[in-house]
Amino acid sequence: MSQFLSSDGRVGPGWALLGGFALLAIVIILVAPSWTCAPFRLGDLVEPGELPAPLPPNCAPTAEGPSSDTMRTLDAQREEMGLALQETITCKVAASPNSRAHPLNSQWTQQMYVGGVLRYKRHVLIAATQDVPGGTLFTVERSLVPWWKYVDQSGTDCWAQFEFWK
Repeated sequence: MSQFLSSDGRVGPGWALLGGFALLAIVIILVAPSWTCAPFRLGDLVEPGELPAPLPPNCAPTAEGPSSDTMRTLDAQREEMGLALQETITCKVAASPNSRAHPLNSQWTQQMYVGGVLRYKRHVLIAATQDVPGGTLFTVERSLVPWWKYVDQSGTDCWAQFEFWK
């Protein structure tokens, strides 16, 4: 231990500097991921933009509204996640008169809305389908994560926002 101390019993300046650099390296390794998110998160807070809801192919806008059960389900999901509703979008995929197959491609829906939900930055889209005479209604609630929850999210997903890493 005496090799780290100066003649008067204090830690030498070289060792103090080395210790300071080691402490700085540890802080950067542990905190840097959240710092890299700061520009992205700040930009999303100031101007969250708009995420257009991806709709299934051949889904035409309709005046038909989803049933109250479908809306209750969507609202319950949104409220459970603590999201702020922006708008509700409904379109209709017409059934083919010559086919008994389901008019909506469930594979597309499952790939696009995993578990019925699509997330991108602050945006969360919650989707539901409903069979109606003549086809299937596809309803999406477009919502935003409140800013205080968004800022508090982990920084691990921010690396994906660097385009050249994809």
